[in-house]
Amino acid sequence: MLRSQKGMLDDLFDFIFTVVMAFFLLFFLSGALNSSVSKSKDLAVENANTFTASNQLLQYLRTPVRTTGATISDLIVAGETQEDIQQQVTKATLDFSQAIHSDLFLGVIITYPDSKVVALPFDINVASRYATINLPSLTGKEIEIAVYGKRKRSEQEFAQAASLGEGAG
Repeated sequence: MLRSQKGMLDDLFDFIFTVVMAFFLLFFLSGALNSSVSKSKDLAVENANTFTASNQLLQYLRTPVRTTGATISDLIVAGETQEDIQQQVTKATLDFSQAIHSDLFLGVIITYPDSKVVALPFDINVASRYATINLPSLTGKEIEIAVYGKRKRSEQEFAQAASLGEGAG
């Protein structure tokens, strides 16, 4: 009878060791996969927001202005040399922003080739750049138009860490 139970204790310890190792392996894998899926989800949302903002920026540039019949992009190009047109651009931008009601289109910053910057009203401290496009200017250089929307999650976390005096990494 003792001969048949001779390796039973060794087998029991091997079984317990295998079960404990399997538990810790599953625990580790579930944590790693959950973290990976969460990061992928955040990245997918950020990419979708960037795509949406780019689409809204193109829609903004193609929007006709009621008073002139020209598009906003035409006014932006003409505004490089004519200061009074920039006021029309500002009004058209406010109208567009109110019409679309989007967190991804809070405002626009237009940078002309001579480093003149026109910021259309929004609070830059709570916004992130989502999309940028360059238009050819009358001088042959490029006018950069950037749309700003709600602050990106990664930038919110960085700003929060900076305000608490913590390191960025």
